[in-house]
Amino acid sequence: MLRPLIALLILSAPAFAQTKAPAKPARVVADPCAPIGQLADGTLVYSMKCQNLPPVVVSRAAPEPEIQRSGLFGMSYTSKRTAE
Repeated sequence: MLRPLIALLILSAPAFAQTKAPAKPARVVADPCAPIGQLADGTLVYSMKCQNLPPVVVSRAAPEPEIQRSGLFGMSYTSKRTAE
């Protein structure tokens, strides 16, 4: 009689250990003109709800140096600077 009682107590212990979930905070409304993503070329994506888009800033990155493979089976890399 004692063994089934102990087994029942062990199996029901996790049910008594459960607690209430914490209350969720109030939802904060985000700025509709905040960027929601970025494209591969670096331009930002905005929501369709945004009425006043920020000005577009165009910045050109320096071109990457040309990389040539050399060595045994093309395993070595050398970078070649272009003339400016």
